[in-house]
Amino acid sequence: MLISHERKFIFIHVPKAAGTSVQGALNSLGSQPSRCLANRLMIGAGLKATKWKPTGWQRFGEHATAKHVRSCLGRAQYEMYFTAAFVRNPWDWLVSRYHYDLQTPTLRRHERVKQLGSLAAFAEYEAAKGSSQHRFVANAQGRVIVNFVGRFERLEEDFDRLCEKLNVDVRLPKLNASNHRPYQAHYNGATRRLVERLFAQDVAMFEYTFDERRRAVNAEREIDSHIPALERHGLQVAV
Repeated sequence: MLISHERKFIFIHVPKAAGTSVQGALNSLGSQPSRCLANRLMIGAGLKATKWKPTGWQRFGEHATAKHVRSCLGRAQYEMYFTAAFVRNPWDWLVSRYHYDLQTPTLRRHERVKQLGSLAAFAEYEAAKGSSQHRFVANAQGRVIVNFVGRFERLEEDFDRLCEKLNVDVRLPKLNASNHRPYQAHYNGATRRLVERLFAQDVAMFEYTFDERRRAVNAEREIDSHIPALERHGLQVAV
């Protein structure tokens, strides 16, 4: 997650949806420790500080959800910020997460994921834990509460649109990528249907299908009913 109090901007980092690359590109916008008096005092005393608050005051983890951030800031303050996130085809997202966990021995869950033995078992495991992408961008009623939802499948295009909104000119690095075959090669009919059932809310909310990376829609159409009206921000959600 990235927050800029100066620019009134929050980036919600959905895991394995290019969030590390996006956040890396925009990191210079973050409210750095040296800009906060409390942080300057802590740094001067040789104590560690986070990007936006002293270590002991930190309320937001790397993958904090929009709902959690809004509850911490308060709704009125949260809605003063331009908020953004990126999502990914759920079938592709699951394959990426699975292979990243398998290929990263330093992760605490690495051995557990190895023991699962298959993508289908991993899908069941993740679903049982409540893993999803919509939970990062939606409230408890299932309504999207971020202003801009970009797509991994058109990453460069949507990132450029986000930069236009923020009035910045930065390059997008490729970071934290997992190494695996195209996601389609990991599925058969049964596992395709399994993911569609287990992650039905992600599939429906972000309008994904297995065979299409994403259903073609007009990016300038009226915002869907599951996205709140946010005209006061002058934004366009990437749909």
